[in-house]
Order: sequence, then structure tokens, then C-alpha cells
Amino acid sequence: MYRTGGNSDKTAKVYRTGGNSDKTAKVYRTGGYSDKTAKMYRTGGNRDKTAKVYRTCGNSDKTAKTKFDNLYSCRESILDALKRTTDVMFGGKQVLICGYGEVGKGCSQALKGLGAIVSVTEIDPICALQACMDGFRVVKLEEVVRSIDVLITCTGNKNVVTRSHLDRLKNGCIVCNMGHSNTEIDVVGRLNVVNFFRKYR
Repeated sequence: MYRTGGNSDKTAKVYRTGGNSDKTAKVYRTGGYSDKTAKMYRTGGNRDKTAKVYRTCGNSDKTAKTKFDNLYSCRESILDALKRTTDVMFGGKQVLICGYGEVGKGCSQALKGLGAIVSVTEIDPICALQACMDGFRVVKLEEVVRSIDVLITCTGNKNVVTRSHLDRLKNGCIVCNMGHSNTEIDVVGRLNVVNFFRKYR
């Protein structure tokens, strides 16, 4: 039984080799567990969503997880993570939330409660309408990328924030992700830039 987590490339490597240094060793699996829907199809290294190597139980399929953990837990953890790592006052800050699903709703509510000016990007028309009805401005990333102070991605997709977006962010902009490790933000594209990363804590 294996549990997914961490970097997706490392996860796929563990599944292919079974966690053994000997890549020729045979590993027999009867099932797996994933707490993220997008990683359900990465078990065994399959990225095309056409086949699974073995049966996988998804925690995100449960209503109690999607309706409570994704919304209410993320609403508290986003504030805890931002306050601990940045020590920034968010009142009056321009915040952009990419995605208005269950996680995006929780992040938006939390930052709005701190007095931040929250905008939302969303491709699904129903979720975009929900954001409007909740009092958030729905925009395109390209329209506000130069003026935002905080950028949070919580779409569950990949390549949401690309290298060109990161190059146009203003100095001191906080970029973070709720959920996946390096699929939504093009971190690899910035690795060659000198002094881009700064370790705080």
C-alpha cells in the first residue's frame, strides 16, 4: 500500500521502482490510496489518464472530504502558512486567487476577512458566477499580473502560472500554491535565475 504525496516526478519514480534502489526488483501491489484527485491517475507513472496499474482508493471522492476539508481546513491553513512564512499584513493587499473551487472559496473567504482586496480567475462559468455573487471580481491573470501583491493558485491543474507570468510580477509579490507541489507554478523555469529564491525560515 502506497500513499501519494510530494513531488509528482518523485512519486512516479517510487511507483515504477517500488521504492527499491534495484530497478529490476519486482514489486507486487494490490491497491493504493491517494488523498488528491489529480494524483489518482499518476499511480504507476501513468500521466495520460487512460489506464491504472492497480486499484486506487481516492479520498477526494468522499463528500465529507471535499465539502469540509477542502473548504474549511484550507481556509485556516492558508492564513497560518502565509503568516508564519512571510509575516506580512494583508489588509489592503491586492490578492489574486487562481481557481474558485472548494479550496479557492476557502482561501478567498479567509483573505477577505483580513481586509485584502481579493480577485479571482476561473475558467468554469458556474464557479465564476459564484465568485461574482460572493462579491469577488473575476479577472484574467494577464490583466492584473503586474499589480497584484499575492498570487495563490488552487486550481488542481498544471501550467497555470508560467515563466512569462512570473517575469511580469512586481517586486516583492508573494507566490504560493494550495495543493500540488510544482505542477501549477512553473518553478523549474525559474531555477536558472540567480537570486530568485530566498530562504526565509
